[in-house]
Amino acid sequence: MKEKKYKMNGYDALVYKTDKYTSLLASFMFEIDYTKENITLCDYLADYMLNTNKKYKRKHELQKMIRTYYGMTISITNFNVGSKLFVEVGFLFLDPLLVKDDYLSDAIDFVHNYIFNPNFIDGRLDEYQKNESKKTLINYMGSHLSNPDVKANNEYRKSIGKNTYITTDVFDSKEEYEDLLNSFTDEDVIKMYHKVFDESFVGCVLMGNYSDDALKQMKELFTFKKVRELDASYFEKLDFNLDNRDITIEDDSVNQSTLIVTYSINDYKEEDYFKYLAIKLALNYVGMVLHKVLREELKLVYNASANFNRRSGYMNIRAYIDKDNKDKTIGGIDDILNRFKDVDYIKDLLIRGKKEVDLDAYTLDESESRLFDRTIQTKYKWKLPIEEQTKLFHSLTEQDIIDAINRLKKEEIFFYKGVKE
Repeated sequence: MKEKKYKMNGYDALVYKTDKYTSLLASFMFEIDYTKENITLCDYLADYMLNTNKKYKRKHELQKMIRTYYGMTISITNFNVGSKLFVEVGFLFLDPLLVKDDYLSDAIDFVHNYIFNPNFIDGRLDEYQKNESKKTLINYMGSHLSNPDVKANNEYRKSIGKNTYITTDVFDSKEEYEDLLNSFTDEDVIKMYHKVFDESFVGCVLMGNYSDDALKQMKELFTFKKVRELDASYFEKLDFNLDNRDITIEDDSVNQSTLIVTYSINDYKEEDYFKYLAIKLALNYVGMVLHKVLREELKLVYNASANFNRRSGYMNIRAYIDKDNKDKTIGGIDDILNRFKDVDYIKDLLIRGKKEVDLDAYTLDESESRLFDRTIQTKYKWKLPIEEQTKLFHSLTEQDIIDAINRLKKEEIFFYKGVKE
């Protein structure tokens, strides 16, 4: 399957035309600054747009129409990549040849109406849906913030990344979120719509058995007032607040405790990425070293995983444990990292890791959604092309891994201690 560029009105869509899959996928991407206000406004706007528009005022009317188009899905999501917030409008249609119905032209018209005709009347939002969207978002945030894992993770992020994008989306309470949401006027929401759809478009990816007529129709309908070049400033390295700290926060609402040990990397450069990716794979998947040592051998953890920040060069190991197992677990983690300084130990893990990467690349196009996601990630330079990533991974040696382990410096021990009796 080869990619090609398709000339749209003012931009090139990246098209993977194939009849291998049963669906036709579309992704339209927009990029704005990642701020707490923008995140919250975009959530508000998305929920509002997905539940009402000028032609179909109520959610049940929209859902009824969607069901006439064979399980078509429409999504509006936002997420950050570093310091940038991406808003993605996505569609999925079943291949008309599969359902034996030439319905696609009507479905594309419907989707266009969904996005480009929001229910804004004389500079106002629909009062009913406005209140429903607020209620939905506030209830979700209340449930989200009551999750012990979320609370622990938010406190951890504040400990290492205060005043950086790491903590941009952290709300300390449902009330804080509700106050911010309620501070937005109808005009604010409408301005955000125009900011996203009129000023911030950066690209389009299409995949599936699109006919020439369907592509022509999308070319005519999906036009944007401004097409921007991608702002890649999200690649900038962050300086985290790491300086040999031991932080404990107690929570009397839970039994389980969360331990996170964070490491900086001496003289980290982005070309070191694959060394630490190999270490992460070995700890989590290939060999499942954390699980085997901390859970099966030492019986200290319920679960454990390693994470690595590619851009900023820090690694952490997170373990869910009993409150009395903190020191023993830290000792177990130290022992694991010392094992990674043994050439014979690393050799076996590296061989298996390379096989795993090869298998992942080989089977990538067996999953329509995985391939589509990977195409998007490569287009916007969030990840390297899979061929380049595989080649770089294969170039790693045992000494590369040992050198990478020796550059790790333990910087912070964060303990979210569950003390419920």
